[in-house]
Amino acid sequence: MKPAKFLCLLCLAALLLSACQSTSPHAGQIAYIAGSDDSQIYLTIPGDQTKIFDLSNLPGKKSFWPSWSPDGSRVVFTSDRNGSLDLFILDPQKEQLTYLTEDASTSEGWPAWSPDGKKIAYVTDKFEKNYDICLIALDGTFLGNLTRNTAEEGHPAWSPDGKMIAFHSNRDGNWEIYTMNADGTHQVNISQSPGSMDSMPAWSPDGKQIAFVSDRDDEGAEIYVMNVDGSGVTRLTESASADTFPAWSPDGQKIAFTSNRDGKNDIFIMNRDGSNVVKFTNNDTDNWKPAWRP
Repeated sequence: MKPAKFLCLLCLAALLLSACQSTSPHAGQIAYIAGSDDSQIYLTIPGDQTKIFDLSNLPGKKSFWPSWSPDGSRVVFTSDRNGSLDLFILDPQKEQLTYLTEDASTSEGWPAWSPDGKKIAYVTDKFEKNYDICLIALDGTFLGNLTRNTAEEGHPAWSPDGKMIAFHSNRDGNWEIYTMNADGTHQVNISQSPGSMDSMPAWSPDGKQIAFVSDRDDEGAEIYVMNVDGSGVTRLTESASADTFPAWSPDGQKIAFTSNRDGKNDIFIMNRDGSNVVKFTNNDTDNWKPAWRP
């Protein structure tokens, strides 16, 4: 091989390696809900609490349950800014807000953006007056029910490949974690813990584990992980407080969560094995439901 050609190949390999190692422009950013009676959605990064942006920016109204698009360019959330709980999509860069649902007679919440970016799973009380999980397209087209029964369903969480959805339900008399295919078929109780409350599933980025909240050890709400078939349950947090709303970092190495261990709700971050717990928010209000930006 000629030296010039060899050098060109080396340069190309270096460029490819650099591209693979580059980080997202949104690395470390977390959206979360601040406040309780007048809740808004904020965006900030670890270690720099001065960089706080109000994504929902509507005092006097509530905005909550943020979920990012796969490319991190937009966020879908729930708000009562029109008098009822509806879904909205916000492009923070363009400051562009889109109404996804507009129905004063129903409530919509817990949106979760699909990995392919084409649809959103959410809960609504439109059909049975209890919450069921449905799908909606980005233009507001209703794509159908995934669940429909007299139980309460909530907190849909997509698997990274978009083939399955985890959710919590009280259909068996207590709150349990279920999985189903993305079309609503093959609904299976994977937590199998009668008498306890298992909720708020969050699928790991590698698709191998689900983080969730449980009181199965009779010590209040703690965060656990399990394999996607329900095996290998491992407790991650141990505190006298309520630890809730687990959210995986995009690289799968950390989990953000909500805890009132310091007297009020704040966001904390820990390693995926539960070690090295660090406080993320530090202000005078309640902070909860973290959502890492891809």
